Amino acid sequence: MSEKTVLPKELLEPVDELNADLAGMGDFVERLYKKHWKDLCHWLRWRYGAGPPDPEDIAQTAFVKIAAMDDHSNILNPKAFLFTVASNTALKGIQWLARTQRYVENELHEVGQNVEDISPDRVYSSRERFNAVTEQMALLSDKQQDLIYRSRILGQKYDQISAETGWSMADISRQLKAALSTMHTALGEYENEGK
Repeated sequence: MSEKTVLPKELLEPVDELNADLAGMGDFVERLYKKHWKDLCHWLRWRYGAGPPDPEDIAQTAFVKIAAMDDHSNILNPKAFLFTVASNTALKGIQWLARTQRYVENELHEVGQNVEDISPDRVYSSRERFNAVTEQMALLSDKQQDLIYRSRILGQKYDQISAETGWSMADISRQLKAALSTMHTALGEYENEGK
């Protein structure tokens, strides 16, 4: 049989005092909430608008901050303190939104500039250039096509290609240089014809 452990009364008293303090803090925040919630939300909506940030969210955050405080005894004017906490919370939220909006606007501006650079003429030109490269690619040997695919598309190094195909690295280098030179020449001829 196990014996029930009984703690001495002196050890229980601080726990009871702590619970009373915690209960008092809960009562303080609860009274503050019941008395000022509607007025605070109305004042936040009047002062900062309907949001974002939402006045109810700001008010809720203010109550959470006050509830998280260790001691409420030094608050001389609870309503003024609550409204000050809510006002600071609203200002931080508005500042955060402004920073976020500036960031988004800057990103959209950069993307917008890139989009503005795209014109039907440039799209057509790119398509024609791609077709010229594709036609020249078809004229390369199967080995050269495979080497361009492996090195430029897959990003493989000469030793990887050699290990997979059995081709010597010298042959890979020669074939790839010849293929790229041919492609470069064909692309140069295409661009000179367009001028």
